[in-house]
Amino acid sequence: VMENTPKALEDPENYEARAEIMWAEALSHNGLTGCGSDGGDWACHKMEHELSAMYDVAHGAGLAAIWGTWARYVYRNLPDRFYKYAVDVMDVEPSDDREAVILKGIERTEDFFMSIGMPVSIRELGPDPDEDALNALADNCARSVGGSVGSAMKLQRDDMYNIFKDHVPGSRSCGSGRGTGGPGPAAFGELRIERRDPRTEQGLQVRGQRD
Repeated sequence: VMENTPKALEDPENYEARAEIMWAEALSHNGLTGCGSDGGDWACHKMEHELSAMYDVAHGAGLAAIWGTWARYVYRNLPDRFYKYAVDVMDVEPSDDREAVILKGIERTEDFFMSIGMPVSIRELGPDPDEDALNALADNCARSVGGSVGSAMKLQRDDMYNIFKDHVPGSRSCGSGRGTGGPGPAAFGELRIERRDPRTEQGLQVRGQRD
């Protein structure tokens, strides 16, 4: 996916790149990637469903928007897995400072999302939920999953609220840590226009619709 997505964005008629992405998508949905992991975590997916239900945003964009905040919220519960991901997938140099490696892996994942025109916070996604909306998102998600969800960390209702609110230290739209405030909706919009040229604003409108 990381190799072929930029190719497909650069040349939407590149059949090989699109075929590789579709093959990866098939593998990710047929159960193989869940073997040996109790079926996966799914917390981000369940939380994103509530974003799509409330704001009608595309599922993939919503996942990109909340993944980094979720990862920073739960990584201490599963440090070995996050360390392995950072080193083996995101090519972070191994180090005795394991937490720094983990955080760099999360950061590089967000950098990849941004490089292909995806948001890395809910505000970059478009919505700017107020307190009532945040509580509704958390309440609805907790209700839909029967109270808790996740394997890296069992997220309860208040955990979901914290992630939706996006105030985890180090997150791109948090008041502390790297990338304080994120690039912002305007800057991100400019990035997407540049990446999707020559479709420009029409491409932005398509990206904001439901798949």
